Amino acid sequence: MSDEIQINKQDLLLLLEKRGSIEGVKSRTQLAADLLGLISVIAVCCQFYGNLLWFSVFLMIATIWAALTSISWIYSYKNRYSTEQLYRELLGIAVSEHHFNLMVIRDKSGRLLTRWDKRWDMWLLPYIKSISADVGSESDREERKRVEDHVSSMLELSEKTVDCHLALTKTERKQSKSDNIEKVYYHRYFVINSDDFPQTEEFEINGSKYKWWRIEDLELDPKTIESNAEIVAAIKNEL
Repeated sequence: MSDEIQINKQDLLLLLEKRGSIEGVKSRTQLAADLLGLISVIAVCCQFYGNLLWFSVFLMIATIWAALTSISWIYSYKNRYSTEQLYRELLGIAVSEHHFNLMVIRDKSGRLLTRWDKRWDMWLLPYIKSISADVGSESDREERKRVEDHVSSMLELSEKTVDCHLALTKTERKQSKSDNIEKVYYHRYFVINSDDFPQTEEFEINGSKYKWWRIEDLELDPKTIESNAEIVAAIKNEL
């Protein structure tokens, strides 16, 4: 495996612009400056200790300053940005698209079939990773056959009763929650039809749980919209 990576110039500029606005953990120099500032404020307060009015004024200023400095430190810590994170993001934009086959399975009433995903702890469209990263008719045919076989096995259906066709392809850029970096996804949307789909709203096959959803209900599901709003929109508006 080569140690060299190729990064699109525009992607790199966008990443650097995005990360340039994030404040990292404060340095020792900043810590020393803050402590010096605190000591200076305390010294001024001590000078006016005998004057109640001015002492109260500078004590209030010191309190506000200390509060703002504390907030700044807390914010800095929570938004710390390490070299490891930068490396992971650079590596994320260097790799090619992540290819997935999404299975749009509808029953006669138009409901969409989802499968419970233990890793993500939510209902997702059934999917498999694409073997081929190539884009074209031959690759699409190979992936269509893989999806057709997967659906037949997954739902225990005869291959003769399953109709599968590629309906849409989309390249989508979004934040990966598992890796906390921005990735590029290439999605093939395969529409699956059959007269033999289970009609029970929720059912289980070989240990996997399935549930039928109306598209309107998916749009109201917080987890779905947070993670896959663009997929729901594509199905609703383009399929």
